[in-house]
Amino acid sequence: VRVFMGGSSGETFLKLDIDKNILPQLVTEWSVDESATLWTLKLQEGVPFHKGWGEFTAQDVVYSMEEYAAEGGISSLLGTYQRLWGQEGGGPVAIDDYTVTVDTVTPQFDFVFYLYLPTSPAVSKSNYESEGQDVAQFQGVGTGPWDFVEQSTREFWRFEAVEDHWRKTPEFAELVLWDI
Repeated sequence: VRVFMGGSSGETFLKLDIDKNILPQLVTEWSVDESATLWTLKLQEGVPFHKGWGEFTAQDVVYSMEEYAAEGGISSLLGTYQRLWGQEGGGPVAIDDYTVTVDTVTPQFDFVFYLYLPTSPAVSKSNYESEGQDVAQFQGVGTGPWDFVEQSTREFWRFEAVEDHWRKTPEFAELVLWDI
């Protein structure tokens, strides 16, 4: 679910260009302190979640990171997310609406790498808290250029272009990913 949603209707915090340069996306600036353990992430302002779930803010980043690192999670990357975002005595903190710090407790060489994987897109805290994880994870509420419409297990995933997307509106109206 996360790969289809994360790579289509969701967006990652950072992205790679064709030459494998790390570029801003939902995170516009990032830095780490001299201890190599306290990361500061500045967020893109004015990015709406699909289906009217509000604006993407620091609260959504903190919620996303905490959920991905939560005990009992089923992600194959759970141990990695716990190491990066869920260390005892550390973790993400919203400094203001568009700034998050993440204390990794110990230096983590791959922190930035996990900010551009499509398996960990930003999720809407209000969507998950209102609908519950069992429902929200299948609604495809994201910030990406494609809005999730429907899927049929082992058949297809259908998305519609988001008009006036904050980065760029897709050049065609519908995207269908077929499960072959």
